Amino acid sequence: MAKRIFLIGELYKPLVPWFLEDKEPQGVPAVYNLYKYLGQSKEYQFYSIIFNRRINRKKIFPNGSVMEFKKFYVPNYYLWKLLVFIRLFFFGNRKLKQEQFDLIYGLSTFATVAAVLGKWRRVTSVGRIYGTILTKDVKERNYFRLYTRFFFDILAIKLAADKVICTLDGTEYDRVFHFFNKKQKVKLFYNGMDVSLRNKLLSFENSKKLDAPLRFCYIARLEYYKRQDIAIEIINKLVHQYKLDCQLTILGSGSKATDLRDMIKKYQLEKQVCFIEEMPHREIPGFLAEQQAAMFFYEGGSLGNILWESALAGRLIITVDNAGTGTIFKDGENCLIAPENEKFAEIMAAKIYAYLNRSIDPITSNSRKMVSELISDWPSRFDKEFDYIFKSNEYNTVKTE
Repeated sequence: MAKRIFLIGELYKPLVPWFLEDKEPQGVPAVYNLYKYLGQSKEYQFYSIIFNRRINRKKIFPNGSVMEFKKFYVPNYYLWKLLVFIRLFFFGNRKLKQEQFDLIYGLSTFATVAAVLGKWRRVTSVGRIYGTILTKDVKERNYFRLYTRFFFDILAIKLAADKVICTLDGTEYDRVFHFFNKKQKVKLFYNGMDVSLRNKLLSFENSKKLDAPLRFCYIARLEYYKRQDIAIEIINKLVHQYKLDCQLTILGSGSKATDLRDMIKKYQLEKQVCFIEEMPHREIPGFLAEQQAAMFFYEGGSLGNILWESALAGRLIITVDNAGTGTIFKDGENCLIAPENEKFAEIMAAKIYAYLNRSIDPITSNSRKMVSELISDWPSRFDKEFDYIFKSNEYNTVKTE
C-alpha cells in the first residue's frame, strides 16, 4: 500500500503558471519535479494544500495524488503570508483528523507548520528547505536583522521537523541551522536534473576561447541577495577600463529591476547590458547556447540548478568564493573564482581580461565533467531522499524518543 504524504506547499512565483494555469513552469525545478515524482509513484501518494489569492482549483496526478489550491485574498502580501501561516495550522489539524497520513512534509516557510502538526497528531514530519540567505548574517552576528526580517526562517529551525532536508547549494544551511539548533542534524542533498535537459546541455560544444565580443549571462531573480549588481560592476570595468566589446544578458525579474536599470544608466552601459524576463525552463538550454560564460555571485553560495546547467552546457563559470562554493569550484581548474571582498569586481575583471583570447577548453571541460558526475536525474535524486525518510532506521524511532 502506498505511503500517504500530507504536503504543505508554498506558492513559488516561478511555478504560478504551472500551479494555477497548467502552463510551463518557469523555475524552481526541485519543487516541480518533487510533485511530478510523487504524483507518478507507486510507493507514495500525496495530498497538497497551497493557498493563493486568485482561484480555487485542484490538480489531479496520475496516481490519484491531489494538489488543492485554496483562494484566500488579503491585499497586503506580508499580512496574507502571516494569515496563511496561521490558517494552515487549523486546516492541517482538521485534515489530519479526517484522513490517515504517514508523513507531513512542509516546504520552506511551512516546515514549521509541518513540525507542529506532526507533534500534535503524532505523525513523522519533514521540513524541506531550499537553501538559505542567512549565511552572511549568521557569520556577522546580525541578530536584529536575523530576528526581524528572517523570523520565520529561524522559527523553522527552532521548531524543527523530525527530519530537516536541505539542498546542498553552497549556502551551508547545516551551519546556519546548527547556530540556532545544536540538538538536531540536517541532511543535505544535491539537486537532480531532467534527463532530456541534461542530454541536450551535454550535446553543446563547450566554450573554448574568450574572444570578443564577450557574451556573459546572469540567470536569477532580481533580488538583492542574487547580486546582479556585481556583474554590472565587472562589465563596467571591462568596458570602460579595459575597452572590451562585451554583452551581459540578465535573465529574470524581481523587486530590484529598477535599481539595476538605474545602475546601468549611471555607468552608461545601456548598449552592453540587457534584460530578459523569465522564460520556460525548457528554453534555458537554447539561451545558454548563445553565451560564452555564466556569472554567479549569490549571497551565501551559488551551487544551484542554473549553475549546474551552465556548467553542463560547457559555459565558463565565473563565481565568487563564499560559503561552500569554493569547496568544489577551483580557480583556473573548472571556473574563474575569487574570494569575496570589497575589491572582488576589480579582481574578477582583471582575471577575465587575462584570459582574453586564451584557451578555456580545459576549464569548461573540467566543470562539465565534474557536474555530470555530481548531479543525477530527478527520479534517482528523490529515490535517495524518500529512502532516507522512510527506510532508514531513524524513521522507525523518531516518534518513540
